[in-house]
Amino acid sequence: MEIQRQADQASADQFFESVARLGASPVPGATYRGTTTPVALICAVGHPCTATPSSLQRGQEICETCAGPGLVPA
Repeated sequence: MEIQRQADQASADQFFESVARLGASPVPGATYRGTTTPVALICAVGHPCTATPSSLQRGQEICETCAGPGLVPA
């Protein structure tokens, strides 16, 4: 059980490091609950959004608004 908890923590750490590298941040109280559970975030521009850890691993954008046709101010 301890090994699984450590693996889950490592995955969470890796996800939040990826989020930070992309200029985004988790909303207060956001938690990692597995690779397919959305996590509430604020993108680099300030839009509220959600992303799953697995979608970031596949290279998808964090923010659908920013990924659209033009940059929309927050």
